Order: sequence, then C-alpha cells, then structure tokens
Amino acid sequence: MTVWPRRWKDNTMPAPDYRFVQATPDHIPMLLDWMKTPDVQRWWGAPSDHLRVLQSDIANPVLDVRIVEVGAEPFALVQDYDAHHWPKPHFASLPDGSRAIAAFIGVPEMLGKGHGRQFLAARADEIIEAGAPLVAIDPIDENKRAIRAYRAAGFFGDAIVTDEDGIPVIPMIYKKESSQ
Repeated sequence: MTVWPRRWKDNTMPAPDYRFVQATPDHIPMLLDWMKTPDVQRWWGAPSDHLRVLQSDIANPVLDVRIVEVGAEPFALVQDYDAHHWPKPHFASLPDGSRAIAAFIGVPEMLGKGHGRQFLAARADEIIEAGAPLVAIDPIDENKRAIRAYRAAGFFGDAIVTDEDGIPVIPMIYKKESSQ
C-alpha cells in the first residue's frame, strides 16, 4: 500500500494523502454499492452484471484493481492494465509497457472536490515510477466532468475517435512532466 502526499495545483497547501489498497473479494459489497450510484451507473452501466465483472476483474492477474482511500476512508476505484492486452485501436501506437487506467468515485459526497484529479495523478505517477513509459485513459467524449479531471491531473489529448464498440472516446495520455 502506498501513500502519496501531493500538492494542490497552486502548491499552497498539501493535498490529501491517497492510499491505493489492493482490491480483494471482501471489497465487492462496497463496490457494488458504489456502482448503484447515479454517476457511476451513467458511465459504467447498470449494476446487473457488476458482481460477475468485479469478481472476474479482482481475480484477473492482468488487472491491478485498487481501492482509493483518503484519511483511511475508501471512496474510489482505480484499475490499470497493459494498454495492449485488450486491443483498442486508439491505443495501438502506444509504446510497449504503456498502461491504461480506468477509475470512478463511488462516494457521491467526494465528487466535485478535486479528488479525482489528485488521486489519478498520484496513481499515474506510481505506475510510471514502476516503469511504464506512459499512462492512457479513454473517457467517453460526453463525460465532461471526467475529462476536466483528467486534464487537471495532467492527461492530455483532445481528438475524438471511435472505440472498438463504436463509442466516441478521447484518448488521453499522462507522462511525467519532465518527459512531456
């Protein structure tokens, strides 16, 4: 488990410390509750298949599924995987070792407070420090809140492409500031 002290964008005060706890089957009831919230359902779909998917994801060695905590309180999920494992045309040109990431905030009271940008930057930094050349994310182009958070976290990219399911997405890339 890693704790990441970060600074808010203006560097005037420290950001909360985020912890990335490896998800286990014990987390599934909490994750299922989070997946019932309107914001998560809007982008991750209705929860009818989520039990099976969560069980599979947590057990899958290809995925690194983490629970995000702040002040020892869990509030979000973040997962990453080799960007080339599940072929996505818009990730095809990424260098070997690149990681793709997906996340959501499951506690509605934590939305709109800057946590998304902070924990995503912290987790992306951790992934790069572990050896990935970059981290990619592909939000649906209609998910304006997430896109703003990703940009604030340091992800860049604005081209709209169609993913393998025909959904318009915006592939975005995160690199360490010194490597951009």
